[in-house]
Amino acid sequence: MISVACEGGKLYLNTLTGELLFRGPHEGVDRNELIEKWFMVPRSFDETGHADELRRIARMLVRSDGKTHFTILTTTDCNAHCAYCYEAGARRISMTPETAADVGTYIAREAHGQTVHLSWFGGEPLLNAEAIDVICRVLRESGVEFRSKLTTNGYFLNGQTAGKAVREWGLREVQITLDGTERVYNSVKNYVPEGDGSTGFPGTESDVPEGSGSPYLRVMDNVGAALRAGLTVLLRLNLSRDNSEDLPALADELAARFPDRTHLNTQVVLVAPLAGHVHEFASEKEAYLQRKKLEEKLMRLGLMRTGVLARGVQVNQCIADNDACEVILPDGRIQRCEHFDESEVAGSIYSPERDREIIAKWKETVRFENCAECPLYPRCVSLKRCGWLRDGCSDERKKYLIEKTRDRMIATYKKAREERIAAAPVLKEEYHHVF
Repeated sequence: MISVACEGGKLYLNTLTGELLFRGPHEGVDRNELIEKWFMVPRSFDETGHADELRRIARMLVRSDGKTHFTILTTTDCNAHCAYCYEAGARRISMTPETAADVGTYIAREAHGQTVHLSWFGGEPLLNAEAIDVICRVLRESGVEFRSKLTTNGYFLNGQTAGKAVREWGLREVQITLDGTERVYNSVKNYVPEGDGSTGFPGTESDVPEGSGSPYLRVMDNVGAALRAGLTVLLRLNLSRDNSEDLPALADELAARFPDRTHLNTQVVLVAPLAGHVHEFASEKEAYLQRKKLEEKLMRLGLMRTGVLARGVQVNQCIADNDACEVILPDGRIQRCEHFDESEVAGSIYSPERDREIIAKWKETVRFENCAECPLYPRCVSLKRCGWLRDGCSDERKKYLIEKTRDRMIATYKKAREERIAAAPVLKEEYHHVF
């Protein structure tokens, strides 16, 4: 159980059942009711074991009527050369028009008539926008409903491309990575000059928005173009010791440049050190402190919004352990994780055969030493093969996640209360089931 004080009372979250309760300020905590609703259990109760069993049952109840989510790498090439890139040194391959047509046919067959969700990934997926055109055309001709999202550095997402993406690619969401203000960003991204044959992208002067000589200004213009096209834009701010003093200034620039932030949001991600190119913070505590400070500033500026709690039992960590999802590589091979790794190939769009051993290994979970006492365990799935969890779950990470959960509890309650008040003006001060 996790509790948090909020305006007018206190909230209690059962992290196993997902039930959220509110208690008014003039009512004592009813211990018997908390026990009855499983908010309190005996000390001898095996909570982690029970959570595992509940999750196992929930997985069995999930319907499996074909694949509905496809992450598609149109290319593993990229026009940026970030020092922290986890795909550094990977083989550069791009999807041909012929393979793209086959991918569209494969998705239409696997969807079994359902709406499909496409995630364009890379490399830099817009280096091979032609593959996106072909896949979407095949899906339309096959009568498949689809919508998509895009993970990009934003360099090629000008107004023309954004408008086309909304109309023809079913694009709804875009994630763009930023690493700092102009000087820092241009240094970190280290873009290859356009026209350099090593990148494989053409690049023409007409692609460059007026007044955007530097990559940073160009990307900023393109963020604005994406918003004007009606897209939801998530700006991912990669935080390391190298740019921790610069990102607050970036936050100020974003607030000044984008006064209407209705469809703009940000997230802060700690960059893992790679080959000595990214400097570590003095301590993990310092890293999370800097992350929290930056997030608080983004919240004050209206650049970051707190999400609500997810409903239901958490059965998957991500796409890697979800049978409804597949990752399609540029040559048509299939793997589980979106992070390109040719040793993890589990099959191909050209064959129904799958490497069941690889698929099974991506479903193996792990418990860390501090899982048993963690109130978030029922809502947390940790995959043994996930690189982000290679060093386990630290106390600092756990503390951070609990704080974020409390923020979501408050946001969820406020949203539910607003909806309820709109339907019925009077709200009694008693236990209210939010969900």
